[in-house]
Amino acid sequence: MKNLKKEDNLPPQEQAVLTPGALLRQARLDQGITQEAIANQLKISVTYVAAIEQDNFEELPGLTFARGYVCNYARRVGLNRDIVAKAFDSYTGKKPEAHCPEPVQKVSTQAAAHTPLVKWFSYLVIIVLVIMTIVWWRYDLLQRQNSEALDADTSAEQIMVETVDGENVVSDLIPDPAEEVTTDHALSAEQPEESLEEQQLHTEVPATEILSSEQASNTDEQNDVESVSGGPLSGQAVAEDHDADTAVTESTSSGNESAAVVTVKHENTLTAVFKNECWVEVRDAKTNKMLAAGLKQAGNSISVSHSGPVKIVLGNVNAVERLTFNDNSVSLEGRSRGNVANFVLGQDSE
Repeated sequence: MKNLKKEDNLPPQEQAVLTPGALLRQARLDQGITQEAIANQLKISVTYVAAIEQDNFEELPGLTFARGYVCNYARRVGLNRDIVAKAFDSYTGKKPEAHCPEPVQKVSTQAAAHTPLVKWFSYLVIIVLVIMTIVWWRYDLLQRQNSEALDADTSAEQIMVETVDGENVVSDLIPDPAEEVTTDHALSAEQPEESLEEQQLHTEVPATEILSSEQASNTDEQNDVESVSGGPLSGQAVAEDHDADTAVTESTSSGNESAAVVTVKHENTLTAVFKNECWVEVRDAKTNKMLAAGLKQAGNSISVSHSGPVKIVLGNVNAVERLTFNDNSVSLEGRSRGNVANFVLGQDSE
């Protein structure tokens, strides 16, 4: 580097022009700013600041960087950057430039102004997506729970029963209320009929017994008369006795006929005792009308009276402890298939 020299043709009284380093140093001292403060503002070391003020630009990375540091230094201390740049170019012999380059820190902030808006819009989109995902998940969960509850209720009300023929029959665990009412009504209607027939039987049988007693009394009286008279009765007496015997015989025959009619109309009685859980159905074998149905537990029993043959379905044969029909034990061997029994009792062949 060469120092700034005065031209030989300049007047002796003209003062020398200050160097760029001297201009910057004088401005810093006038403002009372330290070299450390300038170094922090320019983001350079204190050594570089001292080299600039002493015009030792060869200690800097290069003239281009040195010229930029000088321009920034002038801006920090309030000097005209172009004047200081011209002084630097004159001192270093560097080709003058039109003006100092603008600081790199001065950039357009138009894009930065829209950054918060874009950021908040992105946050809003993410929040909406999260809320929609949660709502969809909750809705799908409720739908599955309702479907499972409905399936559980349906399966709880029905049971699959395999018949002896190998067919699968779905039976309701909960009988139809209308069917139960009809069954109860039919049983209630049959019971008074049975009571009426029993009353008639009880009424007729004593009458027969009374007639038999009267016949015996008449015979005794006849014997007494014969013994008293010492001989046989007269023809008229014998005829009267014969007529009385005929009346007694006819009355007795009428009573026997009534008793026979009552015997023909007796009801079949089915009784079952269970030692484990078992589904049971009892139906009219002719009309398939439900007489009784239900899921029986250990210790439960069932008794059904019906005037005709009955059809029985047992869902668990091993759970039946005792089964009787008209006080006769019924064997389930040969009547079941796969621990399920479906058979008829009370037919002519039974």
